Amino acid sequence: MENFLYDFYAAFVDRSLLDDLYDETLLTPLTLALLFITLGGAVTYYFFLDQVRHAKISTWLTVLLTSAGLSGLVALVTCFQKAGQELPRQKANPDAGFFFDQGGGVFFLYALTLFLLSTVLFFLLSLLLRMRSSSVRRIPF
Repeated sequence: MENFLYDFYAAFVDRSLLDDLYDETLLTPLTLALLFITLGGAVTYYFFLDQVRHAKISTWLTVLLTSAGLSGLVALVTCFQKAGQELPRQKANPDAGFFFDQGGGVFFLYALTLFLLSTVLFFLLSLLLRMRSSSVRRIPF
């Protein structure tokens, strides 16, 4: 699964960050966090907020942006925490550098990528879940 995720993210994210995420086996947990957070947001809107007063596009957008933002935030915090640990790439050769030494810009781009993926996934889940709802069936359109 890590190899599939590596190949998928390679189109969007800097390869040096992907190599570090792969070496630290963080691609699968971060992707699963993205999936669970986005699924949780969609289920919350279509089943727990299934009331007429929440049948507004603004409420739907709030839930979408909250779940997507949380997905990106988890990735961003994880990258910054790993960078703060200053784990050497090679224990025998300390001059080889540290894992996650790419900088904040690369981390923000990765978080933005997960934000956009979460947004697309939330929209697709909305298409699937909206017909099972009774009051918010017409949202997002």
